[in-house]
Parts: sequence; C-alpha cells; structure tokens
Amino acid sequence: MDDHKAKFEALATAADNNAAAARDLATAAEAQRKLMEAAGQHTEALAAQAVKQTELTQAQLELSHRPWIAVDIAPNSPLIFDERGCVMTFKVTMRNVGHSVAKHVSLWTGFAISGIHDPMQVRDQLCSIMKQPQNENSDYGSLLFPNQQVVEERPVIGSPTDVKKAREMKIFQGLDAIGLHLVGCVDYPSAFDPKKHHQTRFVYVVGYLDSKRGVVMGAFDPSTPTHFNMVLSPMGHGASAD
Repeated sequence: MDDHKAKFEALATAADNNAAAARDLATAAEAQRKLMEAAGQHTEALAAQAVKQTELTQAQLELSHRPWIAVDIAPNSPLIFDERGCVMTFKVTMRNVGHSVAKHVSLWTGFAISGIHDPMQVRDQLCSIMKQPQNENSDYGSLLFPNQQVVEERPVIGSPTDVKKAREMKIFQGLDAIGLHLVGCVDYPSAFDPKKHHQTRFVYVVGYLDSKRGVVMGAFDPSTPTHFNMVLSPMGHGASAD
C-alpha cells in the first residue's frame, strides 16, 4: 500500500509540475504576443510618421518650386447697353511670379448682376469649369515661364434677360438702374499632380467715375447707351489664390 501511495503522490507531483510548466509557457506566449503587438504598433506609427513627413516635404517642395499666377485687370472700354445686353471689355494681365513653368493657363470671367446673382456663386461656377471630368485632359490655355506675362483683351457680356430682370427689381432705391460685379479666375494645373488645379480668383465691383461729383458710382442706367470713365474696385472679399 505504501508503494502505491508513493507512486500516486509522485504522479500527482509530476502532474502539478507539468501544469505549472504549461502555465509558465502560456504566460510567456502571452508576453511574447503583447511584445510583438507593441512592436507592430510601433512599426505602424513609424510608417505613418514617415508618410506624413514625405507629404510635408512634397508640399514644401511644391510651394517653393511651383508656378504662381498673379492677375491684374483694368477696364479697356466703356460699358455699353444694346441688343446684346450690357457689354464691356477688360485688359487682363497674367504674370507667372513663381519658379516653374505654368501650363494650360486659362482665364474665366463673367458678370454677376446685383439682385439676381450671387457674385461668389457665379465665380465658383466659372472656377469649376476646368475641374470637370470632361476637361481633365484638356490642353487649353497659355504657357507661361517664370516672370513671363500674357495680356488678353476679354469682352464680358450680361444677357438682355438678366438686365431686364435687374431693372425690374429696382434695387437702387427705385431707380431704373443695375449694379455689376466682374468675377472669375485664372486656372492652371499643378506641375506635380495634373489632376490638381491651382487658381487665382477675383471679385470686383464695376463702377464709373462721376466727374461732376468726383465719386465712383455703381448704379448704371440702361437707358444711357454708353457709360465712360469705368473703374474696378476690389470687393474686399472673394479674392484668393491656391
């Protein structure tokens, strides 16, 4: 009996030792798993940081080497009311003040008539034209090297229908007159990513110099066919470049 008891106790001790060893192995395996998980998270963090640094470096490179188009606009004709609506010509000077070639530089302009158009919405509609999918591969526009400029004579027309609507609204204290904004942008694709577009956007109030009073007026009477001494004034917001 003593021999059987001793053997049983030995087996029980061995089983306890095996269980303890199994627990130790499990603990070690869990510790190894946590260590590997932490290492994986650290690797992911390093990878994310490397990607962020690469994107930052690329952005800095683009800012320092990309083209930038500056725009100067001046009236180049009287404002005329006729069967076309209201018509005026502008002299637009576009200069590349950046450090690389600007390709496919295109100009988009339009009138926003006070009371019936939101100048910002008209500007944004014009600025979206070259971003549309059908224009993705367009090569329309000028080529401008650094410090080179191009000058365009650009006629802008407000339709007879819009002029008629604006007259009927009488927003100038009941006067038979309309107000105008010149809006638009210059568009050119990025040299680093052709799908990305840079734009210089503008919004001007169109007026004329009243020589008798020495002030700039912004109400145009369509019954007067021709308005002289035209003036453009920055709106104060709506201009931007990216």
